[in-house]
Amino acid sequence: MKLFIERPIATAMFFLALAVLGAYSFLNIPLELAPEEEYPQLDVETIWSGVPPEIVQAQVTAPLEEVASGIKGVRKISSESKIGISRITLEFDPKTNMEFAHLALREKISGLKSILPYRLRPVIRPFVPEDFRVAPFLSYTISGDYSLQRLREMLKDRIEAAVGSVKGVAAVMVSGGADPVIKVELDRGRIKSLNIHLY
Repeated sequence: MKLFIERPIATAMFFLALAVLGAYSFLNIPLELAPEEEYPQLDVETIWSGVPPEIVQAQVTAPLEEVASGIKGVRKISSESKIGISRITLEFDPKTNMEFAHLALREKISGLKSILPYRLRPVIRPFVPEDFRVAPFLSYTISGDYSLQRLREMLKDRIEAAVGSVKGVAAVMVSGGADPVIKVELDRGRIKSLNIHLY
């Protein structure tokens, strides 16, 4: 302590050098607040309520995997078919432009409308690590002088796609209302005579 008091100029120069070094380090050390993903990914999820996994695999997952494999930059495709759900994860080359990949995938899937079961709409979502997944932070309640089924159809046809195309929106989900349900009663005797196996 005595040394600093006896040599004020040297002390001042020492602390000035420390300040300059600190300022230089602060301005030149690279900071990465949001590191890039090692393997950019997209998830494709399709809901087909109550349908067995083998039918989901054959009629939804397989056609989606086939068209997804043709997207430029895809390096790996993994899928999962469960009761009522098809989920496909696409891993891209790190140099892939994800905006173009998203558009190309959307275009390919739109071409499957005549192949996929009626009214099924695969949803494309940017990959989000499990640790960063949070509950939806914005929701709207919409009502009108329509039946529940008609109101839901209008929201899915007009609102869901429009809001989903807004920059920064990862996913849009329409809940509530009612979907049409068709109940089919089978003649088991006739089915057995034709040797048809039910899933």
